[in-house]
Amino acid sequence: MGSTTTTDNLAQAVAVSLGPEWTYNHAERTITRADGAGFYLSVRADKRVHLGGDRPAGTSYGSVGNPPKGITVAMSRGPQAIAREIERRLLPEYLRWYAQAVRRLAETQAVETARTELLSEMAAIIGVAAPTPGRDQGVYAHLLRPGCSSACVTSTYDGRVNIIIASATPDLARALLRVIREHARKEAPHE
Repeated sequence: MGSTTTTDNLAQAVAVSLGPEWTYNHAERTITRADGAGFYLSVRADKRVHLGGDRPAGTSYGSVGNPPKGITVAMSRGPQAIAREIERRLLPEYLRWYAQAVRRLAETQAVETARTELLSEMAAIIGVAAPTPGRDQGVYAHLLRPGCSSACVTSTYDGRVNIIIASATPDLARALLRVIREHARKEAPHE
């Protein structure tokens, strides 16, 4: 395995050979662009340089999948040849994947923002604290009011809402079901 100094020097030289948009991040051990696209570089015991794409910041396998398979290049070829191999063999597929991953991340964040806004609105209606974005999956309210001991409101990913009301009196249940039936009639397509 290459020493830290050797790996750092090689990574810095490869970043320079790739052009001014690429920089070596010593702390992360990655070569990155301003848009976040980047890859790691490590020197294996057999003196081959292993390079592999990185995920967008704040993502995991579950949210965007794995980047394309990495490549290896003989360390003896030098930084300029390694940079050419990166441009030829790693970057085309990786940058396509990265752009798709960034789009998926933006779509996921938009859905989560909409869910949080919807749950905040529901929380205000029942008089409880708004959910914490990215953490709370629902609004839980122990109303402790006459006729109902608690309510639970959760948002689905398609913009709908689940409502669970526990321990409602028969009168409250009848009233709620009548309101739901009337609303459903108004939303139903006319035949």
